[in-house]
Amino acid sequence: MQALAPTPIHAKQISAFSRPEIEAMPDSELVTVIKAAQLPFLTGTDLARLSLLGRESLLRLGFLSREFCRNQSRDSRWSALSE
Repeated sequence: MQALAPTPIHAKQISAFSRPEIEAMPDSELVTVIKAAQLPFLTGTDLARLSLLGRESLLRLGFLSREFCRNQSRDSRWSALSE
């Protein structure tokens, strides 16, 4: 039996994660969230090495991913209003 492909995580979902939800995520899910957020300062090499990071670093990047997605959402709403 083949494993199902994971459902992609979108920025809107990432921006809605609460602190306890992020803290409860296993490391592999944090890596998925961080990659899905597409943080502009993480290069391809950085993304490939995410699984090597410790728990604290992954949590910090997870929270940063949430804030980045929240800000992107605010920016897109602001630009839509100004058009």
